[in-house]
Amino acid sequence: MTRSASRLAPSHALPSAATPAATARVCDALLPTPPLPARPCAPCAGVPDAADATASRAAPWRVAVGIGCRAGRSAEAIEAAIEAALARHPGLGREAVALVATLDAKAAEPGLVACCARHGWPLVAITREAIAALAGRRAAGGDMGRAADQRAPVSAVQARFGIDGVCEPCARAAAPNGTLLVTKTVVDGVTAAIAGPL
Repeated sequence: MTRSASRLAPSHALPSAATPAATARVCDALLPTPPLPARPCAPCAGVPDAADATASRAAPWRVAVGIGCRAGRSAEAIEAAIEAALARHPGLGREAVALVATLDAKAAEPGLVACCARHGWPLVAITREAIAALAGRRAAGGDMGRAADQRAPVSAVQARFGIDGVCEPCARAAAPNGTLLVTKTVVDGVTAAIAGPL
């Protein structure tokens, strides 16, 4: 349909508080190509565009969360550490968590098992051999990683398990095609790190 200039009302004829529909009609008349959508756009309506907001959340990254913890940590403490790690990366929330990974020696921790069961997260046990192989590939230049991930060995972990760390290596091993997104985050005896996307 051809729009004519006669459709444009003089500016003094506009109501002092134009309705969204009226505002949309004025915008449509001023911008004949391309036509505006049938519904008022978000700026005209003065409200967030719910369809766009839903679309932006529809396909979040899927990530692996690596967890290390002292014996006897509660499900709530582990959940708090995961939440703290997620909060360090913009756009990540619980819905982005595809799985939780930990050292096989920690996989039976009641608090960790309960936390994963509560949220429906698969719990993946990573062996020391897998972590050692990952460290070997990185040392050989097969995985450059992030500079922040190049940390000194943790003596207590080395002494007990013979590996440099738990949460970061477990996250990286569980997301072999991803990168370390969130480095070691410590909350109340629990460490958490995030790698992805899967």
